[in-house]
Amino acid sequence: MTVELEKKNKIQLIVLTDYAYINGGASQVALSSLNYLADSGVDVRLVAAVGPIDASINRDKVLVTCFEGVDLLGDALRFRSAVNGLWNYKHKRNLELILKEYSPVNSVIHIHTWVKSLSSSVIKACIDHGFKVVLTLHDYFLVCPNGGLYNYPKGEHCTVPPMSLSCLSTNCDSRSYAHKLWRYTRQLIQENIAHIPNEVKNYICVSSYSEALVSPYLPEGANVFRIPNPITIKKLPNLPPSLSSSFIYVGRFSPEKGATLFAQAADALKISATFVGLGSEEDRIRTLCPSAKFLGWLDSNGVLGAVKSSRALIFPSICHETQGLTVAESAALGIPAIVSDGCAARELIVDGVTGLLFKSGDLVDLIDKIKMLDENPSFADELGGNAYVKYWGSPSSLEKHVASLLFCYENIIYGSS
Repeated sequence: MTVELEKKNKIQLIVLTDYAYINGGASQVALSSLNYLADSGVDVRLVAAVGPIDASINRDKVLVTCFEGVDLLGDALRFRSAVNGLWNYKHKRNLELILKEYSPVNSVIHIHTWVKSLSSSVIKACIDHGFKVVLTLHDYFLVCPNGGLYNYPKGEHCTVPPMSLSCLSTNCDSRSYAHKLWRYTRQLIQENIAHIPNEVKNYICVSSYSEALVSPYLPEGANVFRIPNPITIKKLPNLPPSLSSSFIYVGRFSPEKGATLFAQAADALKISATFVGLGSEEDRIRTLCPSAKFLGWLDSNGVLGAVKSSRALIFPSICHETQGLTVAESAALGIPAIVSDGCAARELIVDGVTGLLFKSGDLVDLIDKIKMLDENPSFADELGGNAYVKYWGSPSSLEKHVASLLFCYENIIYGSS
């Protein structure tokens, strides 16, 4: 086989994301697979709007193009930021120059995030040039102006149909109604000018929970691939959770994450509580639970070490979420989790077997569930052991994630017209 023919048959992959570095769960997933995909024989290129370029990317194997732009919050000129957030012409032109180097025949454009800098203009560029596109739905921005299908002022799931007139008149934004109107306008442009989701036929959902929420809004005949986010934890002997009496929360300190609910429960029970993270609710959490320990924002190894030294993980999120990686990570360490039944992470729990579910937002129920593990250490050991066995029976490894991505790409290129 000639070199030209090999290149023609080789999968050409462009990964599009707002950030060229890891600054959260979505970018972690987008970047962590690049080297593995290249090792699997895929011609990989990362295209991102905002630098710097993450040091974990092997640039001998992965071609990286960074537009050296800024995200919407980082632009000092607010009017320019507002306009670029609606439709970024510069990023679209830059991407179109890159697309000229590729053939739509054997190429896939895998898009992870676009609302922080790239804008839907780049997706429109891919569609207009005939490329096959797949979107990973790390959030709900595909269908919802605020990205959460959540009413932030009311602190509850939003039941209003997205982009309806009722949606337009509902102040659901975490900032202000004026910002909601800007987001609504952005969504109108995304739907009516970029033609998303109608012109995109391939999607990756990370849980059945999130898939059920977005499926009614996907185009008829859309291909939906269920590919959970990977976690990178080495299998180690699990230690009994009963060795610790501390309960832990890991995540952002914002109202929809429910950290204050845990703080109230911990103070009522007078248990040892640890909080890992940062956010606007920190002062309130400290007031609600003065005895709590705060570790700040830790790297992945620091988080895993803190979780492993706990009786149980508390995952009290009031918003939908799309998966809940910390629950899976906790299970991999043999630590049980107490999870809100109103979020995607509930799928990771077999109630009463590998962890416990509590009624979303219900302080009394959360107190009861924490009390069960606080007063019965052997039950915590039983749940943690079961969680460990269940996770490692089918681990969400990076290798498994990449194999699923390859199946997805091959199906898109060779299994569709």
